[in-house]
Amino acid sequence: MDDAIAVATPAVVCQEVVIRFGDTVAVDRLSFTGRGGQVLALLGPNGAGKTSTVEALEGYRRVDSGSVRVLGLDPTTDHVGLVPHIGVMLQRGGVYPMLGSAQVLHLFSRYYDDPEDPEDLIELVGLGPVRRTPWRRLSGGEQQRLSLALALVGKPRVLFLDEPIAGVDPEGRIAVRDIVASQRDRGICVI
Repeated sequence: MDDAIAVATPAVVCQEVVIRFGDTVAVDRLSFTGRGGQVLALLGPNGAGKTSTVEALEGYRRVDSGSVRVLGLDPTTDHVGLVPHIGVMLQRGGVYPMLGSAQVLHLFSRYYDDPEDPEDLIELVGLGPVRRTPWRRLSGGEQQRLSLALALVGKPRVLFLDEPIAGVDPEGRIAVRDIVASQRDRGICVI
């Protein structure tokens, strides 16, 4: 990807977004733009609408008003076309509990035409010693690192990370920050 194009073209556009849950307004006219090569953090207290906003950008929640675009696509109506270009790290779960790290990464890599090498990802996130350990037996920090590897396996252009260092030990936090920085340097928009 040409770095000049990556920086100039918005990867994510959130414009005057409103998300409601009944009478409760969770997101009130939120606007921001994210470009390739940027890391954007959504900060706020619990219940501030951060996850709801990310879910709208991923195409899993409709906005009540305003608009969202990811790579120029409407995440809801163009969801099938968008999914191969985004990586999503859930805050918890989403992994088969009986499969080992390597098995899960190899399985998920088959969903993509040109995935990252699962073995390289295992080493990148520091899971080599527990590559055969089932998800349910991994520590919380190891589960987070596997979730990060799963978000990276499809070589995303936009990477959504929901609390990527929650439950991760200090050494793992440094590794996660280094991985995020390397994705940014590759021109990926990281939210």
